Amino acid sequence: MNDGANLNHLADIAGVEPEYWDIWGNHHPIPAAAKKSILAALGLAVADDEAIARSMQQLQDAQWRRWLPPVLVATVGETLTIPLTAGGPHRLAGDLRDRHRERRVQRAGFPPG
Repeated sequence: MNDGANLNHLADIAGVEPEYWDIWGNHHPIPAAAKKSILAALGLAVADDEAIARSMQQLQDAQWRRWLPPVLVATVGETLTIPLTAGGPHRLAGDLRDRHRERRVQRAGFPPG
């Protein structure tokens, strides 16, 4: 891939939209310089094609290195399913607080998956 294609791919996997429509219905593609600024603000290296390739790899690897999603929202009384990335075994300890800020510590072990 060339620098423009790599930049567009990095922006895509980082969740940066390639375009927008203003309040009058006019279409505006996001310029490469703006994409680079946004990606740099997200902490991604974008100085050249090699840095962009490293940033793409960093984002792709991150989903496998994180074995739990960053946030799970649960409803009291309903079963909570916790998706784990393959690997393990994993041990989990959670500090759970309800709406009254009452604390309950939960511990669980997960077999390799």
